[in-house]
Amino acid sequence: MLNIIKSNKKEFALLALALILVSFFSLYRLGSGALMDYDEATYGLVVDETAKSGQILTLKTYDDKNWYEKPPLYFWISLAIKDFFIKEPELGLRLPAAISGILAVIGTMLIAYQVWKNYYISAISGIVLATTPIFLEASRQARLDIPVIASIVFGFYCFIRGLEHPRWLLGIGIFAAVGFLFKSVVGFLIFPIVLIWAILHRNYSLLRNLYFWAGSALMFLLLLPWHFYESFMYGQEFWNEYLLRHIFQRFSTDILGGTALDANYFGNLFWLGAPWAVLFVLIAVWRLTQNRKGFFSNKDIVALFAIIFFIFIIFEIARTKIFYYLLPMFPFMALAVAFLCSEIYQKIGGKQVKRYALVAFGLLAVIAISNTYYIAFHKQYDFYINQFVADEEKEVGLELAKSDLQKTYVFEYPYRETILYYSKGRILENMNIDQELTESFNLIVSKPLFDRLNFPPEVAKRLSTIWKGESVILLRFDYN
Repeated sequence: MLNIIKSNKKEFALLALALILVSFFSLYRLGSGALMDYDEATYGLVVDETAKSGQILTLKTYDDKNWYEKPPLYFWISLAIKDFFIKEPELGLRLPAAISGILAVIGTMLIAYQVWKNYYISAISGIVLATTPIFLEASRQARLDIPVIASIVFGFYCFIRGLEHPRWLLGIGIFAAVGFLFKSVVGFLIFPIVLIWAILHRNYSLLRNLYFWAGSALMFLLLLPWHFYESFMYGQEFWNEYLLRHIFQRFSTDILGGTALDANYFGNLFWLGAPWAVLFVLIAVWRLTQNRKGFFSNKDIVALFAIIFFIFIIFEIARTKIFYYLLPMFPFMALAVAFLCSEIYQKIGGKQVKRYALVAFGLLAVIAISNTYYIAFHKQYDFYINQFVADEEKEVGLELAKSDLQKTYVFEYPYRETILYYSKGRILENMNIDQELTESFNLIVSKPLFDRLNFPPEVAKRLSTIWKGESVILLRFDYN
């Protein structure tokens, strides 16, 4: 092994660079910043309430209500490590996603090497994915997207290895089950992905292989126990929420009011994936115009394009549109960029031109690293504002957790999950403009709205400020 490393110093240096980059961007100051609305704070509350309930098979949310929105695996992992991060719960909740991001980069490099037997392509694919801004931003959140992507990546790796060593095909079904237990049917994307690759390579041996079907049987064995338990305990209540609302309705209707409209999908793809998403399109178009026949004769690149297009179309068709849904594209985009860059480099002539090409790629890598830092660490304005508001909501929640008043109202302030989490599940009720004031209470209102409100003198003299920020304010009303 040592001899192999010595003889391939440049390749292994690039592989190490990919791992260093993804580890830094995934783990550095991972626990800084409050859990954000909605997913992070929602998941944090589910972990805490499930732990409080004393049983982990059925996930819970505040007021001891059953929570069926997602499968349980991420929450079980978070529960397992919860006690190690009591003083920094944000780190504990985000760690499974961050580790999954690192594993996804490793898996992508393994796929690249298995397909092309080239350390340079493997390393470049890892560097590209490790410096894709939105991918790393998501891996720094308590989200389910990156863990399910890591499952898809390793399922695909098992498929590629299985073409030479059939026993690896067992892993397709196993990782499909793991992905499903992270984020439901998204984990099953592995099946159309491997099917696309097999069809375009005209290799249909997968469907005749007993290891593949044995892996599929193992998948069902892994999925059945929890689903059977929930179905037995809660029946229609479970399936209506878990299957109908959060799978079928999410695809057919906009249940979340997602802001990623059709046109925004393209804009965000280039902005949040820059510069690699831009390079991917440019070199693909250039490659296609230069040698259309050669482009389509390369089955690997055609299959990668087909997989990327398939993932994009699936989530473009879905009515609920959130840009994070497109994240499964990026490992395959990293593979395509790495292969196309390597192919172009091999074909261009002259040492001087090759040096210019390396310099150009190095500059792109620097831009990618800068953009990833800018977005992943929430320096960009939109991400910064979201984090800033969440940090202030955390302070409001911590103050509520200490308050002696149980009654808490919210007046025209739509974001609640972060406050709920840090207030330890304090019940928040809507206040109407004509609310009758008959008892003491806490009041949450946005700071800009508070500045415009004119309280009657008899109300104003009973109001005191508990905590005030630039975006949100917590007031106390004393009735007596």
